[in-house]
Amino acid sequence: MSTALITNELPASSRRWLIATAGLVLTVAAGIYAFKAAENASAILRWRDLIQSVARGENVYNEWTKDGSFPYPPYAGLMLWPLTLLPPLVAGLTWFVVKVCMAALSVRWSIRLAHGDEQKLSLTALAALLILAGRPLLSDLGHGNINILILFLTTAGLVAFRNRRDWLAGGAIALAAAITLTPGLFVPYFAYKRQWRVVA
Repeated sequence: MSTALITNELPASSRRWLIATAGLVLTVAAGIYAFKAAENASAILRWRDLIQSVARGENVYNEWTKDGSFPYPPYAGLMLWPLTLLPPLVAGLTWFVVKVCMAALSVRWSIRLAHGDEQKLSLTALAALLILAGRPLLSDLGHGNINILILFLTTAGLVAFRNRRDWLAGGAIALAAAITLTPGLFVPYFAYKRQWRVVA
């Protein structure tokens, strides 16, 4: 499903080949991640108790607990809190699947932003793109972290800006920047472009 989001403009034979290859890679990655999640070695599962503490309104930032500390603002914990209501392995695998979908959408949107809506990306170019982007995406999937969520929010903001939905663009990028500061680099860019509604 996720690869189909990226490849639906390719010829049918090329699409089948790419979907099969990506499906195999994701199946192997999911299997490896399932073993990690079963041993509580995934970030989302290590943070489970801390996220539940954040949802109860407790301060988890003043002390270094035996489980480490939650490295993101409280509302990031609230966004992830529904996952902590699931059994640990189910929560980890659900997070994995959600991130695969977000990564696929982010890649598709990035292609549209860089390549245009009317032009089609060749199979060779798409395969090269997936190979180059695959390592960091698979790494984040394997660790259970939230970098793909930040990528998704930032890309969604850029797509919204392209579609002249300035408030949505600014809101999505602001949400990503409030989790980690890197997407905030777009603020000077939008200020330079005098896109004041996005900046606001």
